[in-house]
Parts: sequence; C-alpha cells; structure tokens
Amino acid sequence: MAVRVPRGTELNSTHRPPRSAESTAITTAEIKQQGLTEDDFCFVCENVKLVPVRTPCDHVICRPCYNQLNPRICPVCRARCETVMPDAEGLRRLDDLPAKCLCGFEGNVKSVSAHKANDCPRRLVYCRLEGCGDVVRFPALTEHEELCPHQLATCTACGHKCTQRNMERHCKIECPAEQVRCPAKCGKDVRRDTQTTHVTQECEHTVMLCPVPGCKYIGRRHEMEKHNMDKLAAHLRLMTHHSNRVQLGVARGTLKQSDMLVVYGDTAAVVFTIPHLKDDLTTKTSFLSPCIDVFDARWQVSLERDDRSMRWHVYLCLVSSIFPLQLKVMFLLQSGERKDDHAAIIDGTIEVKENKKYGVPIQQEKLEEYSTNSVGNDGKLIIKVIMQKIATIVSKSH
Repeated sequence: MAVRVPRGTELNSTHRPPRSAESTAITTAEIKQQGLTEDDFCFVCENVKLVPVRTPCDHVICRPCYNQLNPRICPVCRARCETVMPDAEGLRRLDDLPAKCLCGFEGNVKSVSAHKANDCPRRLVYCRLEGCGDVVRFPALTEHEELCPHQLATCTACGHKCTQRNMERHCKIECPAEQVRCPAKCGKDVRRDTQTTHVTQECEHTVMLCPVPGCKYIGRRHEMEKHNMDKLAAHLRLMTHHSNRVQLGVARGTLKQSDMLVVYGDTAAVVFTIPHLKDDLTTKTSFLSPCIDVFDARWQVSLERDDRSMRWHVYLCLVSSIFPLQLKVMFLLQSGERKDDHAAIIDGTIEVKENKKYGVPIQQEKLEEYSTNSVGNDGKLIIKVIMQKIATIVSKSH
C-alpha cells in the first residue's frame, strides 16, 4: 500500500541548528606559511601553536605538547608546571594569521574558523530528525531531510502521527479508519474499528450457536432462521425440559427464584492467532496467543498437551475483567483454504473467573491440518472463539 502522505508534509526538529559530524577547528594545513615567524611555532613539535598555553615559568608551548608531558616539567627550563594558562597574546596573534579553508575560502584564522562552523560547503553535519544518524554535506541537508524516512507524517484517515518509514505499516495493520475485508469472508469491506461489530451483529457468514438451551446447532447467521423454523417442536421440548430443570432446582433449594428466567445476551466472535504452530507442534507442549479485549475483559487462548494422556486441549483464559461473566463458548479452527471450520463447544454455561482456563480436547490431526492450510501457508493456527453472554432476571411469583 502506498503511503498516504506526500513527502515533506511535516518536518520535525528543524528548529535545531545542524550538529557537525566533524571538528570545525582550524588545522595547520589551512594556515598559510607567509608571514609566520619563529614565535608562531611550538619549539617542541615545530608545528603552528593552534592552542598556545603559558607555563608558570613564562614559556609558551602548544596544548597537545603540554598534555604529553610526564612528569609535568617545562621542556625549556625543567621547572615544575602542574598548571598552565591560555596564552592570550598568542591567541590574538593566531586570529590574525592568514588562512585558507580546504573549500577555497580565504581570510584570517578567525574568519576561516567561523566559515568552517557555519558556511563551509564541505562541512559534514548530522540529520536533525530524531532517530536518523545519517551524515551529509551541509548544502544537501535540506534535501536529505525532505526525503528522510524519519520525517514525521500524519495519516489523512485517522490523524495518527508517526515517522514516514512507519506510515505504511500503520495504514496496513493499525489504522482504525482503514477499509478491510470481512474476516468471516462475506466479501464486504468494513472499517477496521467496526469489523467486530460487523462480524458479531451484521455478517451473514458469522458462525453462531443456537440460543435455545440444550440445542447444539452451529450454523451461519443466514441459516439460523431456517433452523429455528425446522426445529420448532424440538426447541419447544428443550425449553420445556430446561424450565422443568430450573423449577426442580428451585424446589430442591439448589437454585434461587432469580434463576428462573435465563436471558441469552450479546455474542462476540474473537479471532486469536498462534504463529508457526505447524513448525513447533512436535517440539513444544504449550502455545499462547496474544491478549484481546472484548466484553470489558481481556482474554487469551492457549494450546496445551497433557503429557500423561498425550492429548491436546484448547483453552480460553480470562486474564482480567471488571464484571463477573457467565458464557456459552465455542471454538472454531479456521483455514483460508477450507470452506468448513472445525468446531468444538464447551457444554453448558460456564461462570468464568480470572486466570482460570476453560477448554475442550482437540485432536492433534486437526491442529496439523488447519495450521498447514492457514492463510499465507506459514504454519499459523487461527482460532475463532464465539462467546455468548448468559444473564438472569429476577422474577417474583404471585
């Protein structure tokens, strides 16, 4: 996908002066030899005294030569010189010496030094954009920063700001306003931030559980109406049986009166992914998916093998939740190349608690089959978990 924002839309940190990538100090090679006297040279190294210092015994040498003295003894009179002071007279004379920058600019040492620090076309500077450490010639700095992948850009769809190099990833994976294909394969394009609502409430290809207690029919949304019409008598018997069980529980004191009326609430379909399952199935005994938030709670799915029975189980785990939940749960193994999903349902209603696992056995052959046929053929396993809320309403008898 092409990046939405043209280059140069927003340039960050350009208010900072460019930072030099090399020393801008004057060098001996840039000082003209015309007009130099013997006093301009250090008698120790015989180079021009670019940083002259004066010893307590009133002798002048260059700073590099003084730094190499060990012990600190004057090379002229052998007196102790633990400290030195900058030679003000020598520095003033140095500023007036004729010099020529390597780029061709001429003047005295003072003007050439200022030129090298600010205007020299040979000057190397760092890119000013945060995260970029590229070094370029100073005249090319503006052009480099306009094309630099660390330039800040703004997504025109959602307003998110990130570097130019991360904008394509944001548009493909993160942007909530991006149009994406329905994960249930109904063929419609929906906004990324509305795909959960579309799948659970609108999409005709969403797999659903029959809401009638005791009926384990699993089908697509558009098939549910026909199922209800075909199974009216069976559903009536199931509802009568369920009502009798509830009334019997009340009579025995195992249920409260408030349990008499059971309401089946919202349904959510959440897709979990376990990457590279096919490659690691024979070497690992457990796998864990990333966390996903739904029903004001955080969930994870895990695959675990029992070493005693050598059987695999798929588990739904409630990591954290604000409110207590009672659910009907179904697992679906999905594949991009198969039309049918493999379903496994947890019998009855479960009262989920934090950090507790709820699962069903899964044949290893099914794990291998569905991870082999995954989208992209990278061995990942896609598990869709369909959760339906179960609630009770207080009902008083008269």
